[in-house]
Amino acid sequence: MEKPQIKIYIGEIDQWTELCNAEDRAESVCGKLLLLYGLLQQKEWYELFMADTLKEAYHNLKEYLVYGTHGKPALLGKSAPHFNISHSGNYAVCALSEIPCGIDIQKKKELKNRHIFEKILSTKEQNEVFLSKDKTSAFYKYWTRKESFLKLTGQGITVDLRKIPKPAWQEDFALQEDYTGCISADRECEVIYQPVLPSCLLKFFS
Repeated sequence: MEKPQIKIYIGEIDQWTELCNAEDRAESVCGKLLLLYGLLQQKEWYELFMADTLKEAYHNLKEYLVYGTHGKPALLGKSAPHFNISHSGNYAVCALSEIPCGIDIQKKKELKNRHIFEKILSTKEQNEVFLSKDKTSAFYKYWTRKESFLKLTGQGITVDLRKIPKPAWQEDFALQEDYTGCISADRECEVIYQPVLPSCLLKFFS
């Protein structure tokens, strides 16, 4: 059986700033524009969301979004593809897939307060992190794994992070040396990572 495919579109927020709607936060707009780019690659969604201008297409997309109890976004329609968005620092990512998925990225920062380790990690995980040569990277690896699982299930941070189970499948990834990320799904997937420039999206409207 073929593995489901997940496409992860990657954007640097400061490159997308000039396309941002002043009413929305730049990182939020960047994530949605990456989603729009991915949808316009598919014929049926191209016909639904394509418009005379990017502003109109972006508005159409926003009108088509619905949100779960804990804020997980989805597209209207039973046949709509699944997606998930995350942003941190200067990056936004959008995962687009035929099956439910959850994605999280974090810009790594030095952690000086031990309390955050105790709040997020189990005792076993804490021991592994403290024995690691790079404690910051080890901590963020666990954090993004847990966050991506919660975004897969749509629970949000409503459970004890120390007791989160592992999903059926996860894949860690890195954007730059100081960024870490994870994608989660209910079964093993093939993942394609694609950096996207604003010009790639603007070609649809030129």
